[in-house]
Amino acid sequence: MKKVTLLLAVFLFSGCSVMSGIMDKGAEINDEALVSSEFIICSGASVGAIERRYNTAELLEARKALCDKAIIVIEP
Repeated sequence: MKKVTLLLAVFLFSGCSVMSGIMDKGAEINDEALVSSEFIICSGASVGAIERRYNTAELLEARKALCDKAIIVIEP
């Protein structure tokens, strides 16, 4: 019984340190995904895809603000 209690205690206490590492890696992956997404939205997407997605003045302004570009050629 003591062995089971000891093993359970070790398992429970070590779980926090493992979760911290997993959460850090998850945050790093999300940061990289966001940078990649911003590249696609601002520079990598085709003109047709941009025209279809950003088809209103509000969406176009949102893209302009996100990409921080003074001139975006596509108009809704």
